[in-house]
Amino acid sequence: MAGRRLTAILAADIAGYSALMGENDLETVADLKGHQSAVLPMISGYNGRVIDTAGDGILAEFPSVFNAVKCAVAIQEVMRERNASVAPDRRMQFRIGVNQGDVLFDDNRIYGDGINIAARLEGLCEPGGICISSKVYDEIKGRFEIDYEDIGDQTLRNIASPVRVFRINLAGTPINPRRSPTSVRAWQDPRWLALILAVAIVLGSALTWWGLRSPPHGKDSTILPQAGLAEQHSGKQEPSKSAAADREEHASAQVAVPAVSPSLPIAPLICGPGQVESSGKCIYPIASEERIRAQAAKQDIAVPATFGISEPDPSIPTEFAAYVGAWGGENRWGGVGRQLILVVSYISSSGEAYGYYCQGPPNKNTENQNPAAYKSFVGSITKDGLQFDWGPSKFTFLRGKDDAMTGYVRGGPKGGVGSIKVQRLN
Repeated sequence: MAGRRLTAILAADIAGYSALMGENDLETVADLKGHQSAVLPMISGYNGRVIDTAGDGILAEFPSVFNAVKCAVAIQEVMRERNASVAPDRRMQFRIGVNQGDVLFDDNRIYGDGINIAARLEGLCEPGGICISSKVYDEIKGRFEIDYEDIGDQTLRNIASPVRVFRINLAGTPINPRRSPTSVRAWQDPRWLALILAVAIVLGSALTWWGLRSPPHGKDSTILPQAGLAEQHSGKQEPSKSAAADREEHASAQVAVPAVSPSLPIAPLICGPGQVESSGKCIYPIASEERIRAQAAKQDIAVPATFGISEPDPSIPTEFAAYVGAWGGENRWGGVGRQLILVVSYISSSGEAYGYYCQGPPNKNTENQNPAAYKSFVGSITKDGLQFDWGPSKFTFLRGKDDAMTGYVRGGPKGGVGSIKVQRLN
């Protein structure tokens, strides 16, 4: 039997999707699946529920209007980063509409004009944009910093009355509404940048001064005068100069050139613990989906249909990028709890992390007897590790020098604290 409730509705589709399919349908479908694997977990991470993913579209509902808009903004930020390295004519850009409305619902779907309005708002968006109804605007205005453009009353197809619409200006306001001040990455802090710049200037000045005082004369260097060479060989003498002037000219006119032996071997690339060499760089290996599923089957751990693990952007520092991948093993929480597989699918440049927490079946020592299950999460990565929430439980996973992670959970049904150690799956 259908019921009725007030809910926030998010509708999204890909701008120009039909044209992309016409050019290369196989590549387009593969790209779409990759983007969906990164975007769909974000919806449940913001406490939403995916209703439908027909074709290139996404329909989702949220009990909180605020979370619906935060999720829409986060999706566009992630898509902007994913598109940065893609050729302009192959980029996929979502258009997102958000509305609040009264809907009918059953076990699987929702129905009503509120959904149609969200879909029509989506059609008013520029590629990569977000439009919201006045109902949504009234709920969220003043709750976080964002630029809005009032585009007035709009007549929407098959909607009886005009709807006042606001466009969110993402280009004018770089935002990350889920990020807290404590999750600001160290390499983005202007105080750190200022300190690094100051140290670089001091070191540069010191090295320059030392080089002027003591030009290298070791056996591995050859001093080549850049001026006066012809005069020395011709036997001509220059007028005498003061000792100070001679030293100044000597320092400015000579350059130390290292003597290079063509037979000198190239030093091998030495990677750190847990790293492998790839194209001349040291990287942390990312387990294949087959490897993760094999581990999950061995331990009866529930996992999603796809993980969508994306290699981290080169701009993300190695110590943070190293969290991307899958983690597991035979250990249990507190030695007696459930086994787990943790998958970190994606890290954004703002420090947000997206992935799945997958757990195995209970045993007689487990606090609750719920079956094996998985849940997507949206968390953050800082110097304190990967942090995310699952219901009342707060999880923290911190990488160690041995490329293993120690996990801590606080809260839960009994408010306890537990720990576990997991290894990288590769």
